[in-house]
Amino acid sequence: MRWRRFGLLSGKATAKPREGEKVIFAAVEQELRNEVAIARKRWHQHTDFDYLRPIVDSAKQRARITEQGNDADAKARAWLRAFIVQAPHAAQAQSQMDKHRHGFHDRANRVMELIDFNDAYVSTVLAMPPDHLHGFNDDTKRLIDWFCKRVGAWTFSDEQFEAIAHGLSREIAVYNAVKAAGFGAEMTTRSEDAFGIDIHIIDRTTGRRINVDIKTASAFHYRLIELLSEGRISDADMDLAETRGYAAVYNSHDDEKIRVVLWRIDHETLGNIQDFAFANTEQLIRELGEIFTAYGE
Repeated sequence: MRWRRFGLLSGKATAKPREGEKVIFAAVEQELRNEVAIARKRWHQHTDFDYLRPIVDSAKQRARITEQGNDADAKARAWLRAFIVQAPHAAQAQSQMDKHRHGFHDRANRVMELIDFNDAYVSTVLAMPPDHLHGFNDDTKRLIDWFCKRVGAWTFSDEQFEAIAHGLSREIAVYNAVKAAGFGAEMTTRSEDAFGIDIHIIDRTTGRRINVDIKTASAFHYRLIELLSEGRISDADMDLAETRGYAAVYNSHDDEKIRVVLWRIDHETLGNIQDFAFANTEQLIRELGEIFTAYGE
């Protein structure tokens, strides 16, 4: 899929959204036009974006503050702004990760930049009004491309951004399906979670809880192979997991151990995701009931 690109706003403080453009995206673009100057050096000369750190920190703090209030539009604008201003560092980090797959200097910091960027993506989607979700990935990619160009940075390739958006869209679609079915659900932030948990889910009727790690069909299979090679599951466990589409393991961090359910989410069975939702969630919710019966705590 190729990402659509649009022309830029006029640059005037009173600029209005383009025809068909969503108001929140236009408002954030205008804020950044007014507050972030065009870089004097372009990407082939300029790779130091430390001057953006105060802008990034301020945007993240502002987004967290809006979480305490009741202004839904302000929350959506704040999270979108925090997401976009992190893009230059995240794109640079992704480029380094792709070029140096076996490690490089300061890799840990680059990984955290990507984690924060992914967390901001999720928070932005969850804050957006429903009429802003259709075409969300195209709209954000256009805005990221524009902002990276403005500050003289590399942007994400279409393939890089699609990989990020595709994986996170799946997790959000599961979250939305679980919430719509009446379960309590909370998505974790990767910057704070050390156990590989994507979503905490609670059965409001029984009070039982589970922690789930969302996997594609291939990721689920290869994770089972890893667990088998580590001696953490048996051949019988693996066969059962492949049949059911889920399995529980204990993940450890420091002195703490938590049970996490690996859950295979297969688009061939559930269908494609449209506007962060599956067309049919009947099988997904049925599997969730089975998971609670087997592993709810």
